[in-house]
Amino acid sequence: MRQLAIPVAIDTDVNTAAFAEAIATGCGSVAYVTVGTGIGVGFASPKGVIRNQRHAEAGHLHPRRHALHGSFAGICPYHGDCFEGLASGTAVMASWGVSLSQLPVDHCAWQVEADYLGQLAASIALMVAPDRIVFGGGVMAQPTLLPVVLTRMRHWLGGYLPDLENTAAIAGHVTLPVGAEPPGLIGAFHLASALLLLS
Repeated sequence: MRQLAIPVAIDTDVNTAAFAEAIATGCGSVAYVTVGTGIGVGFASPKGVIRNQRHAEAGHLHPRRHALHGSFAGICPYHGDCFEGLASGTAVMASWGVSLSQLPVDHCAWQVEADYLGQLAASIALMVAPDRIVFGGGVMAQPTLLPVVLTRMRHWLGGYLPDLENTAAIAGHVTLPVGAEPPGLIGAFHLASALLLLS
């Protein structure tokens, strides 16, 4: 930025989070999925964010509707029942009246949420084939959710990817963030550090 006489970079929170996870894990490519007020997906390698003219909007792909979700139309103002419209934290609140953490683990909302996120993980694995998929965001703070997401991902892959045919293999491929600090902030620090080194 000319006014401050310092280099400036602007990127999305999911891209910087993916960058942080790629550096922390040493994986050649990482897809970072945040499940919070919306659903966003970013891609990075340890060398930097992977971007094109526009950033990815995988949260706006359309999943197969879960039978237990009834007639809930979804909340996305553009698509209604895309992943973001059905499975974001905001969608969970609109659909069930409370957040996932306020529902007992045997409530069908957990099955519905895990199924949608399992479909999203399978879609990312099939379309982009990253070395690792990381799920973060407020909804993923529920420790019992990820294992069910992995089970549903395996279901939706249907045995098509041999290296992800069993739950143990998927658990090594699809994880929560590795660090205690928010990866989006850590990634922003790495992005700034890279800019300073280039300037």
